[in-house]
Amino acid sequence: MEQETNYIFFGSTGMTGFTTLTNLLNINSYLQAKDPQSAIDNLPQDFQWQACDDSLDLYLVKNIFCINRRFFDSPIYLDEKIISSNISINYKDKTFELQFQSNTNSVSNNITEQNELKLPLVSTDCLRYFIDTGNIQLETTPGKENQILTTDEVWYHFNQQLCQLNFKQINLNENENDNDNVQEKFIKLNYIINIYQFVLPKSDTWLEVLPNIFKPTTILHSKINCTWNYIDQFTNEKSNIVLPKLEDIQVMICTLGTNLLCDQKKIDFDLTFQLSNWFSNRLGKKLVIVTAFNNSLLSKTFNYFNVKNQLEKSLKYDLDFPLGELVILRPGPLLGTHVLNPSEEQAVVLNHSTKILKQLWFYKTFFSNHKC
Repeated sequence: MEQETNYIFFGSTGMTGFTTLTNLLNINSYLQAKDPQSAIDNLPQDFQWQACDDSLDLYLVKNIFCINRRFFDSPIYLDEKIISSNISINYKDKTFELQFQSNTNSVSNNITEQNELKLPLVSTDCLRYFIDTGNIQLETTPGKENQILTTDEVWYHFNQQLCQLNFKQINLNENENDNDNVQEKFIKLNYIINIYQFVLPKSDTWLEVLPNIFKPTTILHSKINCTWNYIDQFTNEKSNIVLPKLEDIQVMICTLGTNLLCDQKKIDFDLTFQLSNWFSNRLGKKLVIVTAFNNSLLSKTFNYFNVKNQLEKSLKYDLDFPLGELVILRPGPLLGTHVLNPSEEQAVVLNHSTKILKQLWFYKTFFSNHKC
């Protein structure tokens, strides 16, 4: 039984975006969001767990499509460490509890023993890392041959990571407890996280190119294999990738932003809103967007905050199809490396003063020079 969630992600090469992407590869994030229970609740109503089967296998596929102007080559791996607690799921009045490895040294010094970091009980075969890279062939108008876009135009990088979580039934009834021959029941959640990077160097072409990419007819041409396929970890069958239609992408994540004032409206408002409107082509979709902390005084004083405020209002009221859920994240000033290439790193300094007018000037200078 497979359940698939498709994400499209704009801005994953920035500091905020890369941190967000890293969290999407943290199994603990899915557990905290009660993703396993949602997977059980979303089983078809007519689904029947056969009595002769000792385990129920669910495959939770997370496809994350990152649209970037450049490739990020920083290593990013699945984090299977879990903050231990009573992690359980319920299926038809039965409770299944997550099983952990009995021996682990993954203990953090700054958390209590009750919140010890633990590794889930998985087989080593279920932790795999697969990568591929190449360029993209798009369908053109009828009667013309397909054009293979060169690496300079559109290319992709793909990695796949897998992890299996085992949940064991714990609340046996009296008859089952008295029966030594009772069959133990398990629910196995197989997380398959696929990260795609589609590199389009010119963001002003995204709205033209993206509708042609997200079609079932799109072909990924691998530099590693003659035809694009991989061995499915759990079925041992070859699988060709088929990109989803835009209608089947349920979630958009956007952390786009610029630290160039001359381009702020173009990137922070125009491009972001246009991409959001393209994504929201049917009712009920979900958008998660990072803007900035804000209030009426800041919006009236600084154009940076005014643009962010206008964007939030437009996403709420001006999209062609209203969103099913809009999540707006408003962080404060972000201190750290805003680029993935350390050679491009700039010092981020916010000066302070006890005089309010001077402090306002420091804020204005800070936001003019550095991205929030």
